[in-house]
Amino acid sequence: MNGISDVMSAPEASGKGGASQLMQAALQDMYDNQVTLSYLAPFAFSYYRRFGYEQVFDHVTYTMASDKLPRISKNTENVQVKRLDFSSNTDLLKSIYQQSPLAQRGGLNRADWWWDYLPKKFANRQLAVAFEHQQPTGYVIYERTASEFIIYEVANTDIESRQALWKFVTKHGTTAENFIYQSPVADIDFDLVDEPYSVTTTVQPYMMARIVNLQDFLEKVSYINSS
Repeated sequence: MNGISDVMSAPEASGKGGASQLMQAALQDMYDNQVTLSYLAPFAFSYYRRFGYEQVFDHVTYTMASDKLPRISKNTENVQVKRLDFSSNTDLLKSIYQQSPLAQRGGLNRADWWWDYLPKKFANRQLAVAFEHQQPTGYVIYERTASEFIIYEVANTDIESRQALWKFVTKHGTTAENFIYQSPVADIDFDLVDEPYSVTTTVQPYMMARIVNLQDFLEKVSYINSS
């Protein structure tokens, strides 16, 4: 996969077709380099549709008032959740991420440099890691403001770690007015929530993608022939 980012031009150069030429050149470079897919976050969906891109990913935000948080009482004594420094502990997260839905369903394999970049880009974010028998089995990346507890990423390799991480989150119920989960997938499970009606869900169109090399895509991706 190759991405398109930071698209811009000088004001005096706008309207002369330069951006379109650059897009065509970028797509040709991807094809020549045997790149299968291209992703981007659009400033305008209609613009990128001219180059074969289409909206394929949604951004989902779940919001719950702190007084509606569930009480997670299930015993998770085999799992210990620890707050750790985000910038110096990303190595613990790599295998967990790779086994989670975050790396599936069109997700990305994060290179080492990307893991190093994440805490630099998001300096205000904090990290809690679940350990089972001294092995990392889950994590949550979050941020706290004066009125909000915002979850940006949560992943786990087993049910107990999932329970322990969400129990860690709900224990902060007295520290914020609202709890917000910025989810990359829309099929979150609400089995831990007492009353799912108490969750406000907002779905927004997000990322676009296009196939760069159709033959390569069909050879690499499993699909069902309905004929």
